Amino acid sequence: MLLDAGVTPEDILKDVWVFRYNLQSIQSRLDRIKESGIIGIKPWMVHCDMKILEIALQRRSDSKAVLGDQSIQEYLCKRLNCSEAAFRYMTKKQPAILKVHVTKLQETLDFLFEEGFSSNQVQQMPRVLCHSLATIQMRLTELRDLGYNPISLSILCKSLHEYSEFKHKMSGSRKQIAL
Repeated sequence: MLLDAGVTPEDILKDVWVFRYNLQSIQSRLDRIKESGIIGIKPWMVHCDMKILEIALQRRSDSKAVLGDQSIQEYLCKRLNCSEAAFRYMTKKQPAILKVHVTKLQETLDFLFEEGFSSNQVQQMPRVLCHSLATIQMRLTELRDLGYNPISLSILCKSLHEYSEFKHKMSGSRKQIAL
């Protein structure tokens, strides 16, 4: 049943818990997964909590909606207007990019481009794609409130301690200018 659904024998051997479940519930889960058009079914999908399965199916559906038939590499090369060699350099510099969910990449890139940052700036500081969008938005707002409009994304990617020190220096220099 699992093999017919496209689960690889290696994956089944890595997750033998799947054999402890009722055949009807396994078939029901496999049908639900197939309905959603998911390719690459894993054994954990058969025996996980239903809420977890629904979240996983939704995330895969969202990824498919963003990517279409493209790979993550093709999507980012297109969005950042860069070559495959430049993409390989970015992922060598910041391999965690490949682990970031596609919808988060899309939201972060949309925000950065709306705020006036260029694709070249993102390519120079790919780490920004791994940061929380809420943190990026908050830091950009705080810096602009201090009268500082960053021309580089590096300050948005600093550790909390480094960012706090920078913000403190900026607020101190702003007070000196006001005097």
